[in-house]
Amino acid sequence: MTTYSFEVLIPVGLHARPCAKIIEILKHFEPAHITYKENTIKTLSILELLLLKIPTGSTVIINTETPLPPEVTDKLERAFLDL
Repeated sequence: MTTYSFEVLIPVGLHARPCAKIIEILKHFEPAHITYKENTIKTLSILELLLLKIPTGSTVIINTETPLPPEVTDKLERAFLDL
């Protein structure tokens, strides 16, 4: 299992658009798990990610079975910035 850590730098926290981007990126690398605090989502669902209500400044952990290519981690990094 490979672990990645991302900081949410979006002023309003994770909202629908970045959640959709994150799920879209990760769906090609399932199984992937997203953890915020004590909560882990094991199915890649935009709704489940939104329900975590992740505020700005928070750290999100993503675990994947295989390492992600650098271009994918770059896309994820931009999604957590909402670029």
